[in-house]
Amino acid sequence: MRVNLKDASERLLVETYLNHILTAQSDEELNFLKHKLIHTYEVVEAAKDLVKYTQPALSQRDEMLVLQAALLHDIGRVYQFSEGRYVPDADHGLMGAGLLKKAMPNNKTVIETTKWHNHSPSEKDPNEVAFYLNYVRDADIIANVRHNTDNLLTVFKNLKNIVKKSELNLYLDDELIAAAKEKRSCIYKRYKRESFLQVILQQIGWKYNILTPAGKLLVKQEKIFVRLRDAVIDKLVDVLDGSIQEKQDMKKLIFELYPDEVLNED
Repeated sequence: MRVNLKDASERLLVETYLNHILTAQSDEELNFLKHKLIHTYEVVEAAKDLVKYTQPALSQRDEMLVLQAALLHDIGRVYQFSEGRYVPDADHGLMGAGLLKKAMPNNKTVIETTKWHNHSPSEKDPNEVAFYLNYVRDADIIANVRHNTDNLLTVFKNLKNIVKKSELNLYLDDELIAAAKEKRSCIYKRYKRESFLQVILQQIGWKYNILTPAGKLLVKQEKIFVRLRDAVIDKLVDVLDGSIQEKQDMKKLIFELYPDEVLNED
């Protein structure tokens, strides 16, 4: 991860995160900010890949705006803590947009993409920035899935001690199963209860939220969601609570819910 502090946007990002890291009031806040800063640069790398997969090629201006929007999309995350405690209801998109309005008031595209990137449905998106917003959302999804695939057991280890014991079993909600069969993303408010397994598996449903042609091509070429499914089957299921037979049955079910032909289709 290289940082170019001569770039005004990158300098703003780093200074904002650094100031909050240095004044963090808990280990939870410190670790959250460090993770989100790393995540930001993973999103930028994904955005660069999307630019490469775009045909015809983006103009220099559009490429710059896509990368700038990806870089600053999560800058509002620094405001999600109060006295060292996480505030889940805090709208980091809206707060980030407020920060950017003061720092770069003339950059409407980046302000608006930051404001709306964590909101759905997309009919709320301002038409003039929807093009760039779609790139940011796709890059965000791709970066998250790549990270969780490559670091699945580390992610599990970091969360194991803070989730409920009941969430470490092999439970899959009816809503997740229905979403997989119906080839759509999950509707979280329909969940009866949660489990760590379905938190990861529901990310496969993000496949249906990819919006750009470049994103769809990249996902297919890299087999991003196939790799996530395989990581869950090969690594995660075995470390969760359950008997050997239950784990074997769950691996079979996951493969049936997310077969190669579905995950590889356009």
